[in-house]
Amino acid sequence: MSGGELFIMLITPLFSTKPALSVMHIKRLKWAGLRLEAAGRVLLIDAVENFAAFAGGAAVGQVDQGGTLVSGATTQADFILLTHLHPDHYDPQLIRDCLRPEGLVLCLDVVAETLRADGLDRVVGLALEQEFQQGPLKLTAVYAMDGFGDPQCSWVIEDGVHRILHGGDTLWHNQFWSLG
Repeated sequence: MSGGELFIMLITPLFSTKPALSVMHIKRLKWAGLRLEAAGRVLLIDAVENFAAFAGGAAVGQVDQGGTLVSGATTQADFILLTHLHPDHYDPQLIRDCLRPEGLVLCLDVVAETLRADGLDRVVGLALEQEFQQGPLKLTAVYAMDGFGDPQCSWVIEDGVHRILHGGDTLWHNQFWSLG
């Protein structure tokens, strides 16, 4: 393991109906992004490489501190998930470069049309608490909030064995109890 990669491995009990060995790879990307491999699929969440549009002041200087670069030459994703459309979480050109031809972009339903207007055509908009499932991989958009009030979600990602939460920019809120 290197470069911020997190390796999760679970060996299930002898009489379990789940696979004897299940692996989920999670790699930290720049800023708030993740590259995740689970159930034979590659997912990118909030992957950004072009921070020119982000006017985050001094915080932009922190972008180069850690994380892995991602590009269409190194990564082809089956799914790209977006928590919200702030420019430090949404990079339309990187999505075009990294999304497999049959891949899908998942986002909140209320921002899906904005992505289509940006030239992304394989967009699936989900309502909060709505699930998208393909094989053992289940992706659920859940409640999130930040200090700006823009539409956003967190993502619960399950592969039949593991369940993780990617919170994006969410603040602590009174809906966390419902995410378990």
